[in-house]
Amino acid sequence: MNRNQLRKIHRTVFIFTGIFIVAWVLSGLLMIMPPEWFGPVGRYQNPPADWSRVTLSPAAAIAQVTAAEGPAAEVREFSLRQIDDQLLYGITLADGKQLLVDAGNGSRFEFTPALAESILRKAYHIDAPLQEISVIEKHNRDYAWGSLPAWHVTFRNAPSTDYYLSEQDLRVFNRSPVTRVRAAIMGLHEFKPLTLLTDNQRIRKGLMMGIAALALVGSVIGVLLTLPGNRK
Repeated sequence: MNRNQLRKIHRTVFIFTGIFIVAWVLSGLLMIMPPEWFGPVGRYQNPPADWSRVTLSPAAAIAQVTAAEGPAAEVREFSLRQIDDQLLYGITLADGKQLLVDAGNGSRFEFTPALAESILRKAYHIDAPLQEISVIEKHNRDYAWGSLPAWHVTFRNAPSTDYYLSEQDLRVFNRSPVTRVRAAIMGLHEFKPLTLLTDNQRIRKGLMMGIAALALVGSVIGVLLTLPGNRK
């Protein structure tokens, strides 16, 4: 095989793979840029806790849950956690149901819209009036991953910016027109557009491996073309 044939193969391979490689490199550069460049970054930290308020024993908390849920309720996980100024026992039952119980008086805790709004205001230092608030029970386009349930909030000073709060880990983040474009470009780094072709994980991995193999072939041919030898 002479160099002209190698050049034709090299050109053909990179017609198909070059655009993916360029997109992957550029999206990777965007991923390492500080998120502060694209808008405010929310940071929330629970206030100092008064641990002396934890007066209910774990056994008593479990007994209350068992009495409410029935004697067949089996506790799978148990933890002590803080949400804002509330100290709570987190109890997960064998059927996956998650309960929060006040570690002081044993009352059942519920995450309210007012609490979600308060946390997001503190995280982003927002004073503007509330526009809309709702709870997310299923993942959607803007909240595609993360624990559920989560809260979706908008404020009147920036109605095109959506704020999100996860109940489980108190993670906060926002979505503005700028961050949506950034997220779409960053998705190219993980070849997320392939999900438009198929939801099958094995097929997507096969396509990514095929693209990588083509890129490798093109790179090897490029190296061969730089070697001294017959140019015929």
